[in-house]
Amino acid sequence: DYSQVRAKAEPDCDVAIFYASQTGTAEEASWDVFREGRRMGFSLQDPQMMDEVSLEVFCKLHTVIFFVSTTGQGDPPTNMRRFWQQLISASLPKTLLAGLRFAVFGLGDSHYREFNYAARKLHARLKDLGAEPFFRLGLGDDQHDFGLEQEMDPWTDGMWSALAELVPAEPSVKPGTPETALRYEVTELGESSDADIDAAVAEGDFLAEVVANFSLCTEQHASEHQDVINVRFRMPPGLSFTAGDVCVVWPRTDPGLVRRFVVDTLGRSLQEYISIKPLRSQAGMSPFPDRPLTLEELFSCYIDVAAVPSRYFFHVLSLHTDHELHKQKLSEFASKSLEAKDALYEYCKRERRSAAEVMWDFWTVRPPLKELLSCLPLLRPRRYSIASCPGWNSPWSCPAAAADFWCRYRQYSFWKSPMQKTSSSSSVLS
Repeated sequence: DYSQVRAKAEPDCDVAIFYASQTGTAEEASWDVFREGRRMGFSLQDPQMMDEVSLEVFCKLHTVIFFVSTTGQGDPPTNMRRFWQQLISASLPKTLLAGLRFAVFGLGDSHYREFNYAARKLHARLKDLGAEPFFRLGLGDDQHDFGLEQEMDPWTDGMWSALAELVPAEPSVKPGTPETALRYEVTELGESSDADIDAAVAEGDFLAEVVANFSLCTEQHASEHQDVINVRFRMPPGLSFTAGDVCVVWPRTDPGLVRRFVVDTLGRSLQEYISIKPLRSQAGMSPFPDRPLTLEELFSCYIDVAAVPSRYFFHVLSLHTDHELHKQKLSEFASKSLEAKDALYEYCKRERRSAAEVMWDFWTVRPPLKELLSCLPLLRPRRYSIASCPGWNSPWSCPAAAADFWCRYRQYSFWKSPMQKTSSSSSVLS
């Protein structure tokens, strides 16, 4: 009986933070807010994915902050679905969460019809079960020039003010004191010459050759709306699939970029081994294998140095340079002022400048490895619907099999005719 569990729960001043993230954006947002709240003196629990908590444990909480993205056709992210199924059970009493105070921030894209649908549904369901929002629902839009921060910054400012009326805050960091929140325990193990990056292929995974990669849209539609890419892989023998199955792609960073970043920028060897694991993670939830990794493997397969960095990345870099001009500029990019957002947009986001390129521009920065890894995003798998099957090598080589697949595309003028493309693949995924 979850109602009895909640009635017996002891008062707790800690504020729980949960995220539901498909590509890592909501997770990074939750950590940014966690760091900011800790600096302000709030007692916050480390961010957790929503599926890490059971409904029984959730019923014992008193104050919760959620960061929720949306995937697919308004679906909740995969690391929220188990908890969501428990939460929408029709057998739950309407007063189950009476006394729970919460705030929800959604991370979405207004190009999609189901804009922030998962966050809206969560907010409504929590209220249905008796919980009370202590601050308004926030709806971030990645289409804004300043990205999600355009809505998240004023939302967090107001949220902290509302939270201060509920939970006491005692500043834990003195003004002017540098502060970073480490996410990983990193042990440097020295160098070896026997590294094999192919060891990163886990059981059940496989390597596939990319044999085609081209756009299905006109340049105008791709620049004004959204691009759609046709990617085709040559499969290893013995694997079966059909149209509609899901292909999970684990990307790897370009070897040349990894070499330049590790050797030239960090001044380290590609064959240096480290042991890395999350400081706070439940069993089985680590994104890293339970074995030492070389820096080459780490930055090729697990840490994304080719991604556009977060604002917190600039804050960390600003703490580890003695070059006054570099420190001043990095601190400016890390600021929340309107002028700083505009400067960061022009320098980084509009140009899609990567974390590696930023460190090349600010060459005097030398952060410790454990702090650098804590402010870089993870490489994430991407899930795609398969649009072919082994019975036909390309969607247009067998008209009878492909007619239904292509008919819905040809009614739009912005789709290119597939007959304009050529192919030389054998059995491939599209």
